[in-house]
Amino acid sequence: MKTIIIAGLPITIFSSNNYIQEIKELFGNSNKPVSFHGYSLASLYLMKQIPNLFTMRLANDYFLCDGRGFYYLMKILGVRGVSKLSLPSLTLQLLTIAGQLNKSVFILGATMESNNKAIQTIKGKYHIKYIWGRNGYFNEEEEENIVQEINYYSPDILLLGMSSPKKDEFVYRWKTRLKVKIIVHCGGMIDIISGKTKMYPQWIKNLCLAGVYRFLQEPVRLKRDFFNIFPSLFIATKIIIIQKVLHRDYIYSVYDNKDVQQSL
Repeated sequence: MKTIIIAGLPITIFSSNNYIQEIKELFGNSNKPVSFHGYSLASLYLMKQIPNLFTMRLANDYFLCDGRGFYYLMKILGVRGVSKLSLPSLTLQLLTIAGQLNKSVFILGATMESNNKAIQTIKGKYHIKYIWGRNGYFNEEEEENIVQEINYYSPDILLLGMSSPKKDEFVYRWKTRLKVKIIVHCGGMIDIISGKTKMYPQWIKNLCLAGVYRFLQEPVRLKRDFFNIFPSLFIATKIIIIQKVLHRDYIYSVYDNKDVQQSL
């Protein structure tokens, strides 16, 4: 795997179709954790609205197309080797690998009820012996104790099931202190695994309607996420016009955020 920059955004390219083997090799990394994040079309606008979110996300190592919309944007821009592998799919693949290789997992996120149900489901379905968890409702003052708890178990995989910017802040502040091998921003997968919400069908994913499917299950997301898609589509269209029609480089940045500009 390698990460390249497209329109100012880092995106991960797999060196072969056998991405599972490439992911398995990450367990041999003993120096520091490697983390997976992803982009959806809505995130193009979200990263401009939340201070320092773009900078914090650069603390991750690998960046997936977390939605068909962003995947098709990359294909329109002519990016070769970009994968359809999303963060939900990666989460399930990692759990399968963990069961096969006897790896351990820590789940940080969701309510304690969903967290416990997800742990029991994972134990039964993926045959993972060593798995622990904690809910995702905590404040910044509690983070150091949570890091100590995670490090006590020293899990191979850390699944982060929190919303942005909370999960981004946590990784940005504590990644170098975490004694784990792989970190995945798994979003709402904890609730899906626990049975609280349902995974979207493949045909919904193919039609780029995964977000709509989630809105129907979680109406509270409507105000937070739905109206981000329109300015995000504008940004995506702007990128396509500048790079493919005008043949100029577009560099994604948060121009109105001085802290981000200084960090970059």
